[in-house]
Amino acid sequence: MVDHLKKEKNKMGKFFNIRLRPDIVNGDISPVIADDKTDNPFANNDVLFDWHKFEIPAACRLVGVTAVVNGEDGVTQGTARDMEIIFAKAINGVAPTTIGNVNATATSLNIQNHVIGGLTIDKDNGAFGTDSCAIFSTAVGSADGGHAAIVLDAEPTPAGVQEIYIAGIAKGAFDFSTGVLSTEAIDASSAEKATIAVDTVDARLVFSPGDKVYVHDVDTQIPGTVKTVAQNLLTFDTTNSTVDVANNDEIINATPIKFTLHCEL
Repeated sequence: MVDHLKKEKNKMGKFFNIRLRPDIVNGDISPVIADDKTDNPFANNDVLFDWHKFEIPAACRLVGVTAVVNGEDGVTQGTARDMEIIFAKAINGVAPTTIGNVNATATSLNIQNHVIGGLTIDKDNGAFGTDSCAIFSTAVGSADGGHAAIVLDAEPTPAGVQEIYIAGIAKGAFDFSTGVLSTEAIDASSAEKATIAVDTVDARLVFSPGDKVYVHDVDTQIPGTVKTVAQNLLTFDTTNSTVDVANNDEIINATPIKFTLHCEL
């Protein structure tokens, strides 16, 4: 009996998770917050994020996908909405071309042979999530096209891994403003700091360790990533000697969507 169980166990695949945080700002704050500081919501079929590259150890089956999605100003996204995610690979070392600008209509120029597969993640905010973020999953409440049945594979690199690309498309009006405002003016060249004091919206509803952060007025990323978050204080994993912060400047989360890919070798 024991030998039989061992044989059955050996037949089982190895499961692992891949965690991704695509940068939706990617050097330009305007797709999230307009120059005049008004919100800039995403519309149906807009690009949520362009290709984000990650590595897998070998060809594997995608069992499921979970996405934790921030809401607007610390409150969960207002109504139920879906998102599409697309997986692609390089061909002869050439990455897939862009699917378009963030917060603009998605395009599909010359990517057909790069595409591995895609999923629609269906989400009813009222059914699954918290008061500040929504939790999307292919395992819960998924409509047609939402169940993972994709094998991820690509050309091996010299390092022996495979590089996969993921992109996202909005299927509804997403809004990623934060409402988190600086309460201090920081001259980074004269006072190197690893913190920003904030107010208006509780920073814990918007940021978490590992997030990339941009300052609206200077359209620039704070060096490093978030280390710890308190209600009125963001602490980073490195000091800031380059990015000035004005009082009441909105602090933007560049990584408001966190993916966990559930995989099986």
